[in-house]
Amino acid sequence: LIFFSVSTGSYASIPSNGWQAVSDTASTFIGGPKAIIDSIANEVGAVWMESLGSYFIECGGNDPDVVFGINGNSYTVTQTNYKISTGVGLCMFAFFPSTTSGFYPAWMLGPPMIREYCQIHDMQNGAIGMAKAISA
Repeated sequence: LIFFSVSTGSYASIPSNGWQAVSDTASTFIGGPKAIIDSIANEVGAVWMESLGSYFIECGGNDPDVVFGINGNSYTVTQTNYKISTGVGLCMFAFFPSTTSGFYPAWMLGPPMIREYCQIHDMQNGAIGMAKAISA
């Protein structure tokens, strides 16, 4: 995948050449460039806890969606999918900073994105189709 923007609240990042991304079932969260993940976390009120190596956020509240622009379409990850309950009043923020150094795609679109969108993988043509998941 190549995608061209990510935004939440008043923050937006639009690179000049887009980013490479993969749908990643092996990751627990969504990973991306550290500076951008830090900005997204700041915008939604998540705080990095060095001792735990993760961002944490209040479970309640009405925090903004995170929107990815991919091939002219908008794909929204809601707080329902980016807040993971720890059972003690704080939630984990389901994004992590990655430093790929150019060897891997800049973004790993893990389960928070996969829970929002059903994905059809077209291996022959190297494409992924996404449709909004219907929740029960």
